[in-house]
Amino acid sequence: MKRHFLVVNQYYWPSIAATSQLVTDLCEQLAGQGHQVTVVCSQSAYGVSGTQLRRTENKNGVRILRLPSFSFGRNTNWGRLLNYGSFSAGLLPTLLGVRNVDVMMSLSTPPILASVVLGAARLKKAKFIYWCQDIYPDIAVALGVLKSNSWIERELNRLKKWTLAKADKVIAPSDGMGSVLVEKSPCDLVTIPNWSVSTPPQSGLSEAQAALRAQLGIQPEKKLIIYAGNMGRAHDFSALLSCWESSAPQNECEFLLIGDGAKKESLEMAAETGRQNGWAISFSPYLPKEDLGVLLSMGWVHLLAIDVRADRLVFPSKLYGILHAGRPTWLLGPKRSEVGQWILSHGTGVVFDASNKETLRKQIVKALDEPAWLKQQSVNATRMHREVHARELALDRFTEVFVEIN
Repeated sequence: MKRHFLVVNQYYWPSIAATSQLVTDLCEQLAGQGHQVTVVCSQSAYGVSGTQLRRTENKNGVRILRLPSFSFGRNTNWGRLLNYGSFSAGLLPTLLGVRNVDVMMSLSTPPILASVVLGAARLKKAKFIYWCQDIYPDIAVALGVLKSNSWIERELNRLKKWTLAKADKVIAPSDGMGSVLVEKSPCDLVTIPNWSVSTPPQSGLSEAQAALRAQLGIQPEKKLIIYAGNMGRAHDFSALLSCWESSAPQNECEFLLIGDGAKKESLEMAAETGRQNGWAISFSPYLPKEDLGVLLSMGWVHLLAIDVRADRLVFPSKLYGILHAGRPTWLLGPKRSEVGQWILSHGTGVVFDASNKETLRKQIVKALDEPAWLKQQSVNATRMHREVHARELALDRFTEVFVEIN
């Protein structure tokens, strides 16, 4: 039976936000199966101040409706709040104006988004799916952005519990996040991990890597230690900063940090000390999605970062792109974190205790001296992608949920 799905997220194609790329993959798969798919999103582009996209558009069978919103970037709290508020202002009338909807789905940012979409779904007598990628207000409180037990926290928690209890299906990207949601309110929950939104080219990979290295100003012989993504409050870079305070062991590696966020400026300042200690360190803005597969394939090692306070409140989706590229994942964060336990249990990388200043440097030396040790991490990553986390497996599970909900 063909149905009409209405999907709501702050960002959609061509924005480079992780959720934008995940939602785009899912919606285009549903459209390719013959379903009618409408997306409501913001007119602003992720991480780019002042950019406004077209109000309406069709791409690969998906109808896109973009709402006017501010685009102040993501590096300040006030900028985020204005972006959230302006996007939310016209949301309900737009949702109610879309006709003959069978199923509505919302993601979790802005924090009240899912509750608004649930309200519209009830008015339209449509089924509602809540795909939770960030657990609010918990993460805002944990990171000190929102005061614990404040009026706004209590109201956001009330809305969260109502949304969970009334949703026809709740989808979490990890078991740990799922357990936090169920603790908040009993709900019909299923865990479906995210997937890789990038694919390395099947041919001409060496040429593409050489071209991207030249574009980024990276010497061909350098072994790249790459961090790509948000450099925000939920990310703990202590182990990286400690590494840069020590002397570089050899001149074979280069750190490449790609992205933006609240902590980028402090990282750039720390990099000055790192360079004085012999480390090669480069920064770059976000790259287009088309370059992401090539970038991930270039990594000698890829870094993830998570603050212990954000554990089980988010799960880094960039992990799956690294697995797809068959590269080691080294976590800057606690071993007891959910993603830390995942990496260690599957042998796809190592985890660094931020309190040990020599840890990251020691592991770099070990990887240089024992290439077989690093190679095994790559082999394990490739196996986990192929057997468990391939894009096709995750999307098939998603479409089953969408089509079978009644």
